[in-house]
Amino acid sequence: MANLAILFLAVERIYCSYSQRMKKLHIVTSVTNDLSNDQRVRKICSTFMQQGHTVFAVGRRLKSSNDRLKLLFQHHLLNVWWNKGPLFYLSYNIVLFLFLLRQKADVLIANDLDTLLANFFVSKLRNIPLIYDSHEYFTEVPELKNKSFKRKIWLSIESYCLKRIQYAMTVSLPIQDVYKQKYGLKCELVRNFPNYKEDKSQTNVQNFPKIVLYQGALNRDRGLKELVKAVKFLTEDVHVWIAGRGDEYEELLKLSQELALGYRLSFLGHIEMDRLSEVTAKASLGLSIEKLDSLNYRYALPNKVFDYIHAGVPVLYSPFTELDALLNNEYIGQALKSHDPKKLANQIQSMLTHNDHATWVVNCKKLAKEFTWEKEEDKLIKLLNLATQRKA
Repeated sequence: MANLAILFLAVERIYCSYSQRMKKLHIVTSVTNDLSNDQRVRKICSTFMQQGHTVFAVGRRLKSSNDRLKLLFQHHLLNVWWNKGPLFYLSYNIVLFLFLLRQKADVLIANDLDTLLANFFVSKLRNIPLIYDSHEYFTEVPELKNKSFKRKIWLSIESYCLKRIQYAMTVSLPIQDVYKQKYGLKCELVRNFPNYKEDKSQTNVQNFPKIVLYQGALNRDRGLKELVKAVKFLTEDVHVWIAGRGDEYEELLKLSQELALGYRLSFLGHIEMDRLSEVTAKASLGLSIEKLDSLNYRYALPNKVFDYIHAGVPVLYSPFTELDALLNNEYIGQALKSHDPKKLANQIQSMLTHNDHATWVVNCKKLAKEFTWEKEEDKLIKLLNLATQRKA
């Protein structure tokens, strides 16, 4: 009988261990955007759903938010009274905290510093594992430049939380190194590359007019004012498209009208992710011309660069620390030489007629196979398993 009892206990332990490993998790992730164009969050949610987990995403409702947003995962948009500034961040974290307290969650994911505080306290109060996903070097964004008081507040939040959390991931090696040195936090490197789709199209490098595309947020220090001014120095067969919205949208639109650029510069506004790839593929040249004054930009791996590469579109890019190292002299375009509007226009014009433009296109399509989400998501799964003490 004793031997049978021991055997029964052993079988029970194995079964319990197996059940724990096979348990499907309910994951709650939160952001401050409205989820419509958050590529990283969508890919992460998709990866976890493919593992059989349930995913619930929490975002913020904006005036432009689409109530019929087509997502494969459950989601909810929170209403707050303020849309920007300190009162927004305070009110959103209070509303988010109260909302998360009521959720049944096995894991919380806080995307960026502006959602971390609410997630951190709910995690502690309810003893739920928390994963912090740092999409950027938040305390070094241009919007905090020359705003020492606001920056001190964010630095205090960053220091308090990052010294006390165990599980984190980020998008580039320099940010990973900073968090390790400052807070002793080991972040998993999960780079924000696109999903790979085999491109069988034949890009027509002689198309007219030639489209030069900037896609992404229209925010400070992204070289957009200089780009608008550069348009008047381009030949008339070159049209510039700016896709996206942001804090500088109205100012850029006004500048374009003052310069009477007309049809040569088009503001495409917000484009749903499902359509954005179609727009990108029409370009002859993609721009990622952020200024290097900001450590956030200098340490970044801009999503748009890899969207261009996957679309077979040559790139004019700012030589960021990590981007320059990753491309490792890959011949897919050129590094930006100057933000001066006339010099910028000259470089754009030169690249469009460059003898190697067709070679850049071919090299982009080859490189797309190397920089894929499929090669990054294994690290994401391992981090989730570690946070929930599951075996990979």
